[in-house]
Amino acid sequence: MRNTIKNHFGLTNDSLKSYEKILNGYRKEPNDSEERKPLSKDEYIKILHEEETKTTVHPAQDYGSGVMNFVVKIREALCLVTSTRKIFDLEQAPLEGFVLKHETVDTTRFSPKGVISFLEGKEIDIPEIFQRIYDYIKRFIHFPEEAYLTYLALWIMGSYVFMLFRYYPYVWLNAEKGSGKTLLMEILSAIAFNGDLITNPTEAVIYRDISNNLITMFIDEVEQLRKRDKDVYSSLISVLNAGFNKSGMVKRTECTPDGYVIKAYSAYSPKMFAGISEIDDVLQDRTVRVSILRKKDDEYVKRYKTNAEVLELQRSIRDDLYVFALTYAKDIAGLYESEDENGIEGLAHLTNRELDIWEPIFLLANIVDAKRGSTEVTGVMEALSKKSFEEKQADSVSQNETYKLLNVLKAMLEETVPLSKDRDLCLYETSAMLDYFKKTEEFEWLEKSNALTRRLKRVKIKSTQRRFDGDKKQVYIINVADLTDLCERFKI
Repeated sequence: MRNTIKNHFGLTNDSLKSYEKILNGYRKEPNDSEERKPLSKDEYIKILHEEETKTTVHPAQDYGSGVMNFVVKIREALCLVTSTRKIFDLEQAPLEGFVLKHETVDTTRFSPKGVISFLEGKEIDIPEIFQRIYDYIKRFIHFPEEAYLTYLALWIMGSYVFMLFRYYPYVWLNAEKGSGKTLLMEILSAIAFNGDLITNPTEAVIYRDISNNLITMFIDEVEQLRKRDKDVYSSLISVLNAGFNKSGMVKRTECTPDGYVIKAYSAYSPKMFAGISEIDDVLQDRTVRVSILRKKDDEYVKRYKTNAEVLELQRSIRDDLYVFALTYAKDIAGLYESEDENGIEGLAHLTNRELDIWEPIFLLANIVDAKRGSTEVTGVMEALSKKSFEEKQADSVSQNETYKLLNVLKAMLEETVPLSKDRDLCLYETSAMLDYFKKTEEFEWLEKSNALTRRLKRVKIKSTQRRFDGDKKQVYIINVADLTDLCERFKI
C-alpha cells in the first residue's frame, strides 16, 4: 500500500514520511482493550525462523550469505545493489531477505554509469585495474621504493572489500614536510571506498561518518589536532585503537528526549594518517608504515589538477573497483575463510598481529598474480612485509627503556674505571653511576639513586653495601658477562 501511494502520487521518500506523520496524528491511540493479543510460543518460533533466514548487512558495504552489496543513490532514493546483479529500494530489503544495520547512509560514489554497466554484465580484468591504480598514483607521487606503490594499490583495492576481513591494516605515512604526503592522501581519497580527507574533524564526524558510511578515513596533520583540540584528538585515538578490527566499537553517552543513553559506534574502516612523530606499540601493531621522501629535481611527476580528464579517470577507477568487489567478493571470502594454511602464498614468515594485518594484502596480491600467471606482486609484498617487521622491531627496541639502560651501561663500562673489579664482577659507587646517567640525554631527568636502582633491576644489577678502606659504600654490582649477553640479545 505504501509503495502504491508513493508511485501513484509521485511522492519522494521525505514527502511520504511527512504524509505518514499526518495520518498517524489522526489515528486513535489504542486503549487497554484494543492492545494487540500476545503471541503464542509457536508464533514466536515462526517469527524467529523467518528472522534466521535473513542476512544482516551494512548497506554502505557488506558481505553475507555469499552476497556482496553496496548502497547507491538513484534520484533521492537509496537502493541496494548486490553481487547477484539485483537492485532494489532499501525499503524492499526485508522482502529480499536483508536486515539493514543502518539506514542513514549519506555517502555513495558508485556512479549511474558504473551501476548500469555492472547490471548489464560488465566484467573486470583484475591485473588491469591493479595496474591502473598503480599508474594513477605513480603519475603524481614519486616513491623512492616502488614496493610502497604496489602496497598502496592493493590497499585501495582492499578498501572495497574490507568488510570481508576480520582485520584491515592502517597506513602510517612517515614523511617529512614537502614530501607530498598531503597530496598522496588527496589523490588516494578520490579513489578509495568512500574516501574522506579529514582536516578539521569533530567528534560527531569521527564516530558517525565511520559508523554510517564506513568511510576510508584520511587524517593529515594529527599533531596539529592534538595541539588544537585535545578532546577531539583523544576521540580520534580511541577510534584508531579500536577500528582496525571488525568488532571494534567505541561507546559514547548521548542525550535523548528520554534521558542519557549509551550508544555504540562501529569504528571499523580503512584508515591512513600522517603527522604523528611517534606512535605507541598498540597503534603500531595495527599499522604498516609507508615512507615518502622529497623528490629530487630530476625525478619528474605530473602536477595534480582536478580537471575533467582526471575526474573521469577517478570515476572510472572507482566504478571498476565496485564491479571488482561485486564480482569477486565470494571468491575472496572463500580464500580468506579457508582453513588451508597454504591457501594464501607468502605468509609463512608472519605471525600474530603481523599476520592479521598483512593477510588481506597478500590475498589480493595472490589474486592479481594468479590472473597474471606470475608471483611478482606477492614477492614484492613478501620483501616489504619482512622489512616492515624489522623496522617495527627496531622502533620497539629503541623506545624500550631496557634498551636505553643497556646502551648507557655499555658506554659507561668502556669510558669509566670501576671502584673494583674481580673477573666479570665490577663494582661502581652508586652516586658515581647516578651522576653518569644524569649526564646522558635518555636519563637526565633522574634525581635520586633509588629511581635508578629500580630500573637497573631489569638488567640484573643490584645495589648493596661494601667496605672500602674501612668505610661503607653503597655500590652497584655489574656482572660484565651477563651484561654482554643482554647487549647481544638487544643487538647493541
